[in-house]
Amino acid sequence: MRSRDPVEEVKRRVDLVDVISAYVRLRKAGRNWEGLCPFHQEKTPSFSVNQEKQFWHCFGCGAGGDVFAFLQKAENLTFREALERLAQHVGVPLDQSPARAKASSERDRLRSACEMACTFYSRTLLKSPHAVAYLKERGMDRATVDRFRLGYAPAAWDALANHLARNGVSQADALKAGLLASSNSAGRVYDRLRDRVVFPICDPEGRVIAFGGRTIGNTEGAPKYLNSPETPLFHKGRVLYALHLAKRAIGSQDRAVVVEGYMDAVALHKAGVENAVATLGTALTREHLILLGRYTRRAVLLYDSDSAGLSAALRSLPLFEESGIDVRVATLPDGHDPDSYVRQYGPVALAERLDAALPVLDYRMDLLIRQHGTSTEEAVVRLAKAAVPVLAGVRNHLDRGRWIRRLAELWRPNGSGIVEAEEDLRRAVAAYHRTGATPRMAEGAEPLKRVAVGHLPPGQARRIYLAEAEILRSCLESRAAAEQAFAALRPEQFEDGELRELATLISSHLADDGWDVATWRMEGEAGASLAARLSANPAPPLTGEALAECIELVIAHQELEQVRELKRRMREGEIPDHDELERINRLARQLHA
Repeated sequence: MRSRDPVEEVKRRVDLVDVISAYVRLRKAGRNWEGLCPFHQEKTPSFSVNQEKQFWHCFGCGAGGDVFAFLQKAENLTFREALERLAQHVGVPLDQSPARAKASSERDRLRSACEMACTFYSRTLLKSPHAVAYLKERGMDRATVDRFRLGYAPAAWDALANHLARNGVSQADALKAGLLASSNSAGRVYDRLRDRVVFPICDPEGRVIAFGGRTIGNTEGAPKYLNSPETPLFHKGRVLYALHLAKRAIGSQDRAVVVEGYMDAVALHKAGVENAVATLGTALTREHLILLGRYTRRAVLLYDSDSAGLSAALRSLPLFEESGIDVRVATLPDGHDPDSYVRQYGPVALAERLDAALPVLDYRMDLLIRQHGTSTEEAVVRLAKAAVPVLAGVRNHLDRGRWIRRLAELWRPNGSGIVEAEEDLRRAVAAYHRTGATPRMAEGAEPLKRVAVGHLPPGQARRIYLAEAEILRSCLESRAAAEQAFAALRPEQFEDGELRELATLISSHLADDGWDVATWRMEGEAGASLAARLSANPAPPLTGEALAECIELVIAHQELEQVRELKRRMREGEIPDHDELERINRLARQLHA
């Protein structure tokens, strides 16, 4: 028997309908409840709540999940914050282990040290005319300085260290918070930031967790920008500068503007673009997107045209698609960054560029077209070769198909042979997706060499996905279906990644005494959303022979893939042993039968 953890206990005690009724007017509709979705504008109810399974799903915008997912989305909470709020509401104690209590105490001390340093830097700025002059030169007024709590780190090596020591902060905590640094050779401890304008970096709740420093003037040999190191409070790839000030505007405008540096973010806020955040010089990460997803599903990248961050973003199409956030790119004239552009042309001109932002895929493909040109057939072939790896990483078949069609039209501008060119491009993209290699493309008028690929045709791939989804929908409904399915299948045999994760979760509960899906702990928002979407299907779940047919279809597909893989290895010169040859023949006979 599995012991019930606090998450499962909270889900057992809470009533999802009661929680959601505080936000949505629900009415009974058959087995479920329905109402207007709180996450998008609609006039006809498409928001459904399954009280029995404790899932919610919107057929309009696609959002869905369990009670934690709803509270996280409705209140912009982390999972832990949602858990604590619900646990308090239903009276479930959340025990803190000694290790967790110790870590919490340490984080409190480090936050206190960072807050003390922030106050010190702010006060020092007022006594530093050259730092004040620099900020005025960059267009920063007193209101902006106060809003962002900008400061100045003195040139002395120990000014902050002495201040912290006088106020009871241990040297160990100051080092762990990244406020001080030490020399490995001499063992000397000194202020990490010196003679720099200081930008406090806060978490989404506005608590200071780190600092960034910008040199004043030309300091030879020193980096222009310097951030705190990674600490228990600060992980650069998980923090967006100014989010604590921008999150309300991001939510109300349903769009975030993402820039690279804190100076750009501050300048945009001063110009009235209050939904701007910065990535602190790093590429946009999965964690950044998850963080943004708590407030919006739309983001515009406003980077310098030659920035490393933009180059990284253009390679991150699969990451953006996976996040579900519509990421676009706004262009700036050469020689401008967001700070210089908004100061020279003003917020109205900047708003026009933001509104004209292109989807990342379109921006990248336009760059390839400008790079290779389309004036000759040879240029278009080179363009197609460069485009194949890009399109192979695109999961959205509509976007991928749209660009394959456009490339085919560029290749056959007179209209003849477009269908053949389009089919050849599709095969090349599929081959790259499977093997990671671009098939050879002939120069001149010859079409792309046709490549045999092991992927199922789109219609068959859809059949496999639907079969896997129907199997899991039936499993969510009854233990008997789950026992039938997992007597014949292993979770890793599910081809779709999200379905595979849900299959793993379902199979892990076969050891439970009961079959109470409503109390299961769904790892991650995606898993809860998928389970909610499957459960929202009003059609009766499959049982008996119908379920067995779906299981057999998935198994047959797996066996077909095994045969294809073994044949591919043989074509490449690998000689399988006797047992493998027997397996090929056995599987082939089964498939033929």
